[in-house]
Amino acid sequence: MLSSPVQFLRSMWIIICFEFSRVFLSARGWMYLFTFGLIWYFLLNYVVLNITPLVAQTVGWPVPELTSYWQVALYLFPGLCLMITANQTCSDRSRGTLRFLVLRADRDSIFFGRFIAQMLIQLVLVVATTATTLMTAVMHDGSLMGTGLVSAAIIVTNLFIVLIPITAMMSLLSLTVNSTRQVMVLAVLIWVLASAIIKGVSYYFPFFEVFDLIIPGRQLSELSGLPQAQTLSLAYVPLLQGFVLLLAGRFVMQRASL
Repeated sequence: MLSSPVQFLRSMWIIICFEFSRVFLSARGWMYLFTFGLIWYFLLNYVVLNITPLVAQTVGWPVPELTSYWQVALYLFPGLCLMITANQTCSDRSRGTLRFLVLRADRDSIFFGRFIAQMLIQLVLVVATTATTLMTAVMHDGSLMGTGLVSAAIIVTNLFIVLIPITAMMSLLSLTVNSTRQVMVLAVLIWVLASAIIKGVSYYFPFFEVFDLIIPGRQLSELSGLPQAQTLSLAYVPLLQGFVLLLAGRFVMQRASL
């Protein structure tokens, strides 16, 4: 009985390490990271820092640079998530590689291992961008270091939680089609159609607005306007969405034809 969970964790750890090596230890991965770093350099200098004087100082956000970063990152990373997490199982299934992996690891370890790996990779990017913004703020005013570290930790935590249901949704959709492009198109269609249907029905039946919460990321506009101390008050929404989507993804993974 003990060997089963041990084998599950061991297989999942191997998959996580492999996903990390594809991003951080391969030529293609370094190219992606270089491209991301270059894009972030321009975003930081020409978007985040430029809008800092224009962004109204929200109560409870003491560092102006992190305030503008929060407003940008809250929409940047969910959009980026759609692209970098789309290819979790679809390509392997179309090539037959997933069938080979299942012979050496159970489906749960593959599904959850890749989900966790994608979340950790995104966490690295979130921490890196938050750290560079904080460093820029401290260079302008060294007294902001203490409050900046607190704000940065809250931002990283919030962004990580926000990305959970979106990554889980991509894990689920990646099991249903055979290419990364199809996963992204399907995700956008579901997002747009679900929002339109819920808004249309809510116009006649206002109580139906509660179903708006099932769409990952629908709380972002509300979250962007909250004070720093209250941002985690909405954490239950993405956490619940992620839990449901992961259960659905596991159900599909166990019954999918590989």
